[in-house]
Amino acid sequence: MAVKETLSFDSSAINRLTEDKESEVLIAAIKTAYSVRLTATNVDEIIATPKKKIIGTPAEKRKKRDELLKTCGKLLSVGECIFPHHFISDVLVSDYQKHGESHWSSLRLRSRDYEDLIVRPELVNKLSVEQRNFGKRTQKKFAKTFDGLGRKLERLFKKGTIKRPASFAELLSILQVPNGAFWQFAAVFYNHGAKRKPGEKKVRKFITACPPFHAFVLSLVMAEYGYSVRHHKALGSYRAERSDLLSALYMPYCDIFVTDDKRQLRCLPEIAAVCCPSVEILRHADLRKRFIP
Repeated sequence: MAVKETLSFDSSAINRLTEDKESEVLIAAIKTAYSVRLTATNVDEIIATPKKKIIGTPAEKRKKRDELLKTCGKLLSVGECIFPHHFISDVLVSDYQKHGESHWSSLRLRSRDYEDLIVRPELVNKLSVEQRNFGKRTQKKFAKTFDGLGRKLERLFKKGTIKRPASFAELLSILQVPNGAFWQFAAVFYNHGAKRKPGEKKVRKFITACPPFHAFVLSLVMAEYGYSVRHHKALGSYRAERSDLLSALYMPYCDIFVTDDKRQLRCLPEIAAVCCPSVEILRHADLRKRFIP
């Protein structure tokens, strides 16, 4: 029997799937054609139900949240839900530190706690406000950090002290020089998981061996490009939110990643091209056309 391809979703795509007038048909077709790997980020963002994204009374918002979780529950019947990206990063590093090689594709990353939240919505209500506030705080801090760097860089660009990189690829090449910021980013994440600071040689070996960790570090480079380097008047924003960028770690764990977030659709393909080029990034409409012409 042929192994099914694995499908993962951004929360925006789960919203679109839930709202689609042919939702039941599409979900049935997806369950037949693919296995599904949901993520903790999906659950966290659904639980948070930001006011700006869901309009209505508290009861109407809870109903919408329950509908989204119900969609996740249907998809879960042919798959699993895996841990948050930061937790997986630490597990990947710890495993490599212990064994001297990466087992990224075979580690057990399934989270039964998150799966319980999907199938037991009564557990969710008390977490909603807390999760929404956490998301707002982390996004605000994330944007503040990279916007602050952007103001400093902009002064240097205007003075001609340094040249503004014209693309994500150009910025990456600058940051990946020996002792460059890319390896310093990676060392910080590695230190968090291993509780010891690695040398650049070790970081380079680990990144080569572990695509999810590579994608995780690349997501910070993309944040620097989108928030700090790219001209604010340039067409097509790359300022994807923190959770959307860090979700790049999940890409190597699927064959197809579906999102309807415009900024994520610009960012993720460029990250995937570097660390996991076989992963296909689709919009909901593109996935839909595979089943309903």
